[in-house]
Amino acid sequence: MATTPDCLMSGDQPASSWLSQSPLNGAPLSPTTMFLLLLSLFGSLLFTITYLIEGITRPGYDALREPVSALSLGLGGWVQQANFIIFGLIGLCTVSATRSVLRGGLG
Repeated sequence: MATTPDCLMSGDQPASSWLSQSPLNGAPLSPTTMFLLLLSLFGSLLFTITYLIEGITRPGYDALREPVSALSLGLGGWVQQANFIIFGLIGLCTVSATRSVLRGGLG
């Protein structure tokens, strides 16, 4: 595991004490945080699977030439529109958990 040089730290704190302040130092996550992170994973997978299936089954859609948002047009566009809305809501619900895990430290 790479350590962060002491010159990059604020003050004269050694890297080992900086790492112990990280939320991912081996301490278990709260059940709420874990649920929200899993919800985020599920939302990402659901979004990807939905647009892949939509793209495969949509006649005339070419994934190399058209963006995913083109699937929201036409008769079956409601599926991709719902996909965008659901993924956005899941993202808003899970942002606090993601921030709590990524908080602290360099980078």
